[in-house]
Amino acid sequence: MKKLSILCVALMITVSAHAQDNIPPTIEVSSTTYFVPANFTYSIDLVISREFLYHQYHQSRSLASVQEAYFQQITSLGIDKKEFKEDKIRYLTLDYLRDTREGMLFTFSTTSVKTLEKVLSVKSRGSRISSAIASAILSPEEIREVTTAATEKARRKATMIAETQNRKVGKVLKIVNRGQDRVSNFTQYRKDEYPYSVTVTFELL
Repeated sequence: MKKLSILCVALMITVSAHAQDNIPPTIEVSSTTYFVPANFTYSIDLVISREFLYHQYHQSRSLASVQEAYFQQITSLGIDKKEFKEDKIRYLTLDYLRDTREGMLFTFSTTSVKTLEKVLSVKSRGSRISSAIASAILSPEEIREVTTAATEKARRKATMIAETQNRKVGKVLKIVNRGQDRVSNFTQYRKDEYPYSVTVTFELL
């Protein structure tokens, strides 16, 4: 029985050695490319509240009149006020409005920068833009484009590393996509460049 055990161990070692011989040498690198999404959606949160009326004269106004004054300006800019959707639950979660709950929150979205700028230009007592976000979901074509660009960049990087060892880079064996298919900008609405990363394993010749 002892001889059989030794024989089995020797056989396992031999098989493992041959399996390792079949594994090609590889090189793994990460790279990042930068892109600007083609289609952005711009979203804002608009809060209308009597708490924003600081002077005694204006504090006598009703919430309905404050709301009407704001949407009169919106309508004058050629924007349909029906595009503003009230969200009562989100308004109730606003911690900075502690004294009264007499107010409302509206959400508004557009794909037009010009329309967004019009909305942001409105200054009406009792109203305030609480947030402005630009977001985009990459299309399949955009994902293909940025992944290709990042992979080609990874190949160039791998080639430079391989050359230091007098080696060459062969075919792609594995790609790990580390990029995000959805991007958001919480601080500003201009179109910034966003990073898109991949980790690529190449055959090392």
